[in-house]
Amino acid sequence: MSNTTFQNAEQSPSGIKGHICISFNGGDCCCGSSCVPLATPEVPGIVMPRHGLTIDEQGALDVDFSQLPADRFKELLQSLHVPMPLSADMDFFIRQDGSDSNTGLTDSPEGAWRTIQHAVNYVSENYDLRSFRAIVHLGAGSWSERSLCVPAMKASTGKLTILGCGVSSQGRRI
Repeated sequence: MSNTTFQNAEQSPSGIKGHICISFNGGDCCCGSSCVPLATPEVPGIVMPRHGLTIDEQGALDVDFSQLPADRFKELLQSLHVPMPLSADMDFFIRQDGSDSNTGLTDSPEGAWRTIQHAVNYVSENYDLRSFRAIVHLGAGSWSERSLCVPAMKASTGKLTILGCGVSSQGRRI
């Protein structure tokens, strides 16, 4: 029972709240491969009940993230390999002079990715699109990846759109 994911995480005026599926390993509260002993002090910024802990039959536990700064929340999700929920459309960039070790967030050689496959994999593994779009902008040039494997996206109604250079915002839906 170590398969754990965040469910329904959302930003609210009081902070980020959500559900986390957990498993217990002895006295530890485990989230994926990360375990926090229940007897130790609170993890900074995360409030978890110590007494009267109740978990539903699916292993969901209410967790209050309202004290956790947004950047720490993103780090927490990434460390647990949990997709970051989008709250708006998000743009990513691919260029022939980019690198797949970049962030993909800026249209520059230092920021853009190099391959379409990396962009598709990165977005599908790291983001919960919800009802928003991940828009991947292709820079000028010829793109000839032999095949494009599109992994199953996390349960959402969002779209991954790939736009070629000079193409209207309709793009191609994946």
